[in-house]
Amino acid sequence: MYVKIFTYASLMSLMLMFMPQAQAEKFKQVGDYAIHYNAFNSKMISPDIAKAYSVKRSSNNAILMVAVRKKVEESDVAVPAKIVVKKAESLVGHEKAIVMNRINETGTEGMGNAIYYVGQFNIDNGEHIRFELHVDPEEKGAVTEIKFEQKFFTE
Repeated sequence: MYVKIFTYASLMSLMLMFMPQAQAEKFKQVGDYAIHYNAFNSKMISPDIAKAYSVKRSSNNAILMVAVRKKVEESDVAVPAKIVVKKAESLVGHEKAIVMNRINETGTEGMGNAIYYVGQFNIDNGEHIRFELHVDPEEKGAVTEIKFEQKFFTE
């Protein structure tokens, strides 16, 4: 169990550590929900983390990651969500098929549970991708649209 917590914390830390400062904190606040999202090259994660989550670690493979947290009293908790990738395409119109997989982590005392969604897709060096996500926190029918762009490097 400690390995999973460490792995989750490592994955989230790595995601933030390797992103440019201006892009590191990508999230959208919608009422009590904070929707965190990012995309990055899978080579940024360690081989152990890739193996633990069956992630293909390659310079031509990228990861899209989404997590939703809800403000509850003085803290925030992970909540499930319906995540739909409506569009992921390059500037020249090449579409990326991304299937999001849910990952649940059970916390220990002092560490809350985590729910996050991970999808993988192929990239080319210098490729610029536009994403459009539809996120429905707790699947209550209140869909939030998230649009962002990311440029990827394979070298």
